[in-house]
Formats: sequence, structure tokens, C-alpha cells
Amino acid sequence: MTGLSKEKRLNVYRIIKSLGNIWGYSQRDNCEIDLNPVEFLERIWDLRLMSSTDPRFNNAAEDARQHLINNDDWDDDYTFLDRFRLLECSEDEFIKFVNTVVSVDVRKDKQEVSKYVDTIE
Repeated sequence: MTGLSKEKRLNVYRIIKSLGNIWGYSQRDNCEIDLNPVEFLERIWDLRLMSSTDPRFNNAAEDARQHLINNDDWDDDYTFLDRFRLLECSEDEFIKFVNTVVSVDVRKDKQEVSKYVDTIE
């Protein structure tokens, strides 16, 4: 995935979004639960080093926790396209996003990983 244009990135993002849960799942106490969205984002960006867009918070980690967990008022498009600027971020960050989405650490099983990988290709 080198030289990904904004249009290609948007296409990949839309494909991933169409498959369902971008955020993936986590195994805790032998139960499958939705992965904490802040944990997901921290696999891509160092949120504690990024500034908040809300003056009440010191960094993007606090911002994300407030809006993705406490209030649940950021949708996927706002989170990835507007707040974290997935289409404009570095190529390394975009590749981290894709790798995180298809990781065995955030998907239910290898079959789901294969579904995401096959669809993205």
C-alpha cells in the first residue's frame, strides 16, 4: 500500500465500514466484548501526545474517552475522517489503521480476519 491517494484511502475506509464493526472485539473474562475505541485508536496514534479539540481536556486520549465512551457522541465518520483525519494522516498511520482493523487481536477469529483482508484487497 504505497502512494495511497485520498480517494484510495476513502475507498478502503468505506469498504471496512461496510463490513460492520470497525472497532473489533476483545476477549475479557472469557467473554467477547466490543473493543474499547480508545484502545483501538491508541494502536494507531499516540493519543496522549496529540492535542484535544475540547478545552476541558489535556490530550486526544481524554477527548476520545469523553466522546466515544462517556457520551458516545462521535460516529465513525467523524472519529476517523474529521477528528483523526485518516485521509490526510501519514501513510504509516493509515497502514497502522488497516493493520489494526484486520488484526487477530481485534477480530473474532481468523475467518473474520480473512473476510476483512479479502474484501479490502
